[in-house]
Amino acid sequence: MLGYGVTTVAAYLGGQLVYGEQTGVDHTATAAEYPKDFVAVLSENELVENKMRCVTAGEIPVLLVRKDGKIFALANTCSHLGGPLSEGELMDDCSVKCPWHGSDFSLENGSVVAGPATEPQPKFDVRVHNGQIEVKLAEN
Repeated sequence: MLGYGVTTVAAYLGGQLVYGEQTGVDHTATAAEYPKDFVAVLSENELVENKMRCVTAGEIPVLLVRKDGKIFALANTCSHLGGPLSEGELMDDCSVKCPWHGSDFSLENGSVVAGPATEPQPKFDVRVHNGQIEVKLAEN
């Protein structure tokens, strides 16, 4: 009986941590649909060089950055614990640092440059069409 009691308490705590506190969960995994076709998100002249901007593509918050004349787009919600990357720090090595726990992600491919994050950021393909910046989820 003691074993069943301990197992029940452990199951409750595990459920609370994962479902309640979302510990160990990829925060970029969402019920919202990532755009599979290009979606206009911002006028090209509104994106300033070396300044991060959060826009939405459908229901997905997207981080846009123009660095060295190239436009990059990643999911704005940090995969580690859901921090807003657009409020973080743009690094000189073409990466972005999350303001909450310091995870560092490459703007070029969304890979983890430095933890504590273990999951990469979803990356978006970017194009400029008729003066509008458009994004869609990049295919792996």
